[in-house]
Amino acid sequence: MQNIRNIIDEYVRDAKTHLAAGGQEEALKTPLVNLFKKYGEISNRKIVLHGEYSEKSARPDFGMHIDSALCGHIELKKPGTSLDPSTFNVKSHNYKQWQNLKELPNLLYTNGTEFRLWRYGEPIGEPATINIKNLRTAPKVFEYSKNLDELIFNFTHWEPSSITNTKNSSA
Repeated sequence: MQNIRNIIDEYVRDAKTHLAAGGQEEALKTPLVNLFKKYGEISNRKIVLHGEYSEKSARPDFGMHIDSALCGHIELKKPGTSLDPSTFNVKSHNYKQWQNLKELPNLLYTNGTEFRLWRYGEPIGEPATINIKNLRTAPKVFEYSKNLDELIFNFTHWEPSSITNTKNSSA
């Protein structure tokens, strides 16, 4: 049976292979899908990422379904892109996109080596990293931040709040 370390090792090898063929953000999509599929297998959950998932005014790269229920979204950026919204130029695409993405209740933001979890625009925990400067030239042996396991767990185990009250607008 695989563990999280094996899955991250496979993800890095897969990303390196896909990036070697060219591309940036697009090249990381298949490795990311595989990472979450395998994570689902070791956690006894069926995790499926659906591409270009429209949600309200946002269009993140993936919608994440766990056991058939929508449980989160993933926005993938090209390697090296800052994931800190405070660094975005207000006229940039990333800033404008963030204005919509920050409304999502469970968002994983990643550039391939850095991962940030957001809930309604608020950071959850610290960013997690795979300590590689360039995925194209990733070494066989590398480290990753200890909180990466926790971040993935928190992202994949989020549950929406229960509805406790409804208003009847026709009254």
